[in-house]
Amino acid sequence: MTDVVPIDARWIVQVVLCSALLTTLAAVSFRSNAVTRRAYALVAGLLLILLPFILALTSAWHWNAPFEALATVSLAWSVFIPHWLVALWVGVALGLNVFALVHLMRTRRELAELPRVDDPNILAEANKVATQLAFRQPYCLHLGQNSCSSALAGNRIVLQADAREWQPRALRAVLAHEFVHLQRRDDLCLFALRLILHWYWFAPWVALLRQHFATAMEQSCDDRAAECLPSSADYLDGVLCAARAQQTPPVAAAFGNAVVERFHRFLGSRERQLDVGGVYWALVVVLGTALLLTSVEFEAREVDPGTWAADSAGLPTVTAPPPLALPEVREQAVMGERATRRDFQPIYPGEALRDALEGSVVVAYRISRDGRVVGPRIVSSEPAGVFDDAVLRAVAQREYVSAHELDDARQPVADGLVRRFEFRHPQSNRDQTFEIRLP
Repeated sequence: MTDVVPIDARWIVQVVLCSALLTTLAAVSFRSNAVTRRAYALVAGLLLILLPFILALTSAWHWNAPFEALATVSLAWSVFIPHWLVALWVGVALGLNVFALVHLMRTRRELAELPRVDDPNILAEANKVATQLAFRQPYCLHLGQNSCSSALAGNRIVLQADAREWQPRALRAVLAHEFVHLQRRDDLCLFALRLILHWYWFAPWVALLRQHFATAMEQSCDDRAAECLPSSADYLDGVLCAARAQQTPPVAAAFGNAVVERFHRFLGSRERQLDVGGVYWALVVVLGTALLLTSVEFEAREVDPGTWAADSAGLPTVTAPPPLALPEVREQAVMGERATRRDFQPIYPGEALRDALEGSVVVAYRISRDGRVVGPRIVSSEPAGVFDDAVLRAVAQREYVSAHELDDARQPVADGLVRRFEFRHPQSNRDQTFEIRLP
């Protein structure tokens, strides 16, 4: 049990719920204009970076609810995460990021090896569009299979091999679209968001954020590129001419679908879009409620004894039920003393409660300089193995006063503690004693 990392169970649940809530909010917010969609995607990436740190800092924040029946489902406890599972999470994330970087380097090399454009008409048209967009950085024009652009590859624009045969409005529309991508460095933002999302590979729904951003990026780019032509109709006409000039049918079909979507959006025809806003808002409410409930620590509530006397009419007296008998866990210091910042007590195991078992556990552990528990181990337990996990789980969560604070206060620093925990059941005989055996 020493090769584990104590992690707050509520922290894990909240990471999953927050990522799902953020993805759902993005789906709702991305129904507005493209610029807003783009901003939401960038904010989503920033929030995903800060989310683990925010939850770690607020992991101790919770509010109590005295619902005795729900005390066993409280998330204010910890689970043990094996080191190999943490290593698997980090390894997969790093592997995905390394693969993305290798793919980026290969793409840069492939784009640099493409033949450059030497047609004077295309070069002149590119200079006009760059001047109109105030794009003053050096760039390169290449000929390839599909039109694209990349700021990560050195401000390169790739036009299809048959671009020389395009009509001027088609050439201008495609160049304007790709220059806007370069000016905004959209591929850099998309790549950075991809690296962030790789750390959330255990929550596959966050990949939708990248898809939303890519769609918003294209739509926002269309809006800006259309300003370089006399009207939006001219821009759509140019894009349509470029789509017709495609040589490969599969690419033409894909480009044709994109053109249809562009026409619907520019013309404001949204009859074909399914209105699922209500579904998304319902998910937001459900996930938000679940996220709120994870901050509740349900606990048992003792009933104060009392009597309610009847009135003088001679009615019988109603007496309140006796106080609820609860199991007890008592802690005794065997060796060493040190002040705590966060003191967690073991939870009486459910199976022991059911079988009315009592016992004791002696645990020894070291304390690091910053007050963390290191290497907790069971010295003795009776009955063996019944209460061990509960004690180890509670002790691993404890946080003690750091050594430098004790040094400043000129107090002794104990770096090794031994504690004995007695588990007493309300229905068992409590007059039995337990012997402590130290190695």
